[in-house]
Amino acid sequence: LAERIGTSAPQIGRLERRERRLTIGWMMRIADALDVYPTDLLDMAAMAGGPDVKIASGPHAGALSQRGLRFYEVISDVLSDAGIAEGKTILADESADTIDAARTGDVVIVELRRNKLSEPMLALRIFIAPDLLTTNRSGGNVAQKVGKNRILAVMVQENNNGAA
Repeated sequence: LAERIGTSAPQIGRLERRERRLTIGWMMRIADALDVYPTDLLDMAAMAGGPDVKIASGPHAGALSQRGLRFYEVISDVLSDAGIAEGKTILADESADTIDAARTGDVVIVELRRNKLSEPMLALRIFIAPDLLTTNRSGGNVAQKVGKNRILAVMVQENNNGAA
């Protein structure tokens, strides 16, 4: 990568370790070398830890899915400062009407990929209209510009006892 963007391997290492600021200029050079859009780099950074939620099973899953609802288990701390802790179970509405009506501050589940060829991962984010998603956790946050068409569901309820 360093050779492709005309820099040194130690310089790339400093960017990776956040010892050097990742500017727009650096992002453009890296994106060009990788043949991706600069926003794809933001998706990669935001997903470095893996998926944030997984589909949860339970006795009422079938009945809920007929109503466009689904339980998800939170498997990361990506929204911990927003009060959505790892291990919690959340109920999300997957209906097109609810997704279209998503408002700033809504917690949403989106499908993200590390690159165009990778498997999709389910990410939990806070929606900021019209097309921005953000995390909310201690130690650093990421904002991503992503269209509403990537939203799969909108959280409607958190199950406080952790069971689906």
